[in-house]
Amino acid sequence: MTTSDGWAETSGYPDGTVLDVVIVDAEVVEDGCAIETVVATGDRKGELLSLRSPGLDLDPLDLLGLAGTVTIVDGQPRLAL
Repeated sequence: MTTSDGWAETSGYPDGTVLDVVIVDAEVVEDGCAIETVVATGDRKGELLSLRSPGLDLDPLDLLGLAGTVTIVDGQPRLAL
């Protein structure tokens, strides 16, 4: 699954950045879904990356512990699980 619409919170990550992440928290919020990830590899290992999506049709509990890749394209993150 790849989700790219509406993700936010990527300041400090230039276009083309690819991050291996693990989802450590996810919850439904008023404007969509909030997902907290931790970078799993590389120089940024251990950094928290917060994402929001306005429409995610998954139960947040099903996301916990999943590994994924965040790629920054045009200043916006794309999360692939």
